[in-house]
Amino acid sequence: MSWLSPNLWIYGSLYGNIRFDFNWEQLVAGRKLYWGEAMKSYRPPAYRILVAKDKPSADLKLEEYPVEDGDGPLYYDKTAHKWYVNGKFTGEFMVDSDLDLLKCKAVGFDLHHKLLCRKDHSRCADLGQRGEDAGAKLLARLIAQKTLHNNKPLQALFLDKNTFNSESNRASMVSARPGVALFAALRFGTRISRPSQYPPRTIMAILQGC
Repeated sequence: MSWLSPNLWIYGSLYGNIRFDFNWEQLVAGRKLYWGEAMKSYRPPAYRILVAKDKPSADLKLEEYPVEDGDGPLYYDKTAHKWYVNGKFTGEFMVDSDLDLLKCKAVGFDLHHKLLCRKDHSRCADLGQRGEDAGAKLLARLIAQKTLHNNKPLQALFLDKNTFNSESNRASMVSARPGVALFAALRFGTRISRPSQYPPRTIMAILQGC
C-alpha cells in the first residue's frame, strides 16, 4: 500500500521534506476508486480514497467513488479528459501497490512544518527543516552510495539535460560552492580533495552515507 496526496503546504508539509511526484492518470489507469472516509475534525477537513485494481473485501464496506458525478472533492470530466481536485480539503489516496521510483516524474524538496509531523509527531527531528537542506542531504547520500552515477535511471529525477533541475539546484545552493562540487561528483565521480570547498551539511551526509 502506498500513500499519496495532491496537496502542497503553505506552512510546511506534515509528511516530511522529500516529495515524489507521480502522474495521476497513470496511477489510476486500470484501477477503480473507493470512498474510504471523511475526517471532518481535521483542519482543513480531509478525506481518504482507496485506488485499487481489485475490489476490496466486503468486510471493508467500501463503496465505489463516482468520479464523474462532480459531487465530491475529486471529479473527472470525461468529455475534456481532465481531473479536478478541491484544494480546500486535504486529500489522502491509498494505492494498493508499491510505487516504482522509475515511474516518478520528479523529486521535490519541501519545508517541513515546524510543529506537526504525521509520522513522529513532536518527536520528529526534522520539524521546521528547510526543503533545500533535506535535498542537499539526500543528494549527498545518493552520490556517496553511487546510486546516481554513470547515467543510472534515477539520475533523470534530479537533472535537466546536463545540469541540475530547479529543485536540485536549489538544494545544492545551501552554502557557497556546493553546486559545482555536487554536480562534479554526480556526473564524473570526483572525490573530495579540499573539504573546505564543500558545504558542512553535504560533508556530513556523505560521511554518514558511506
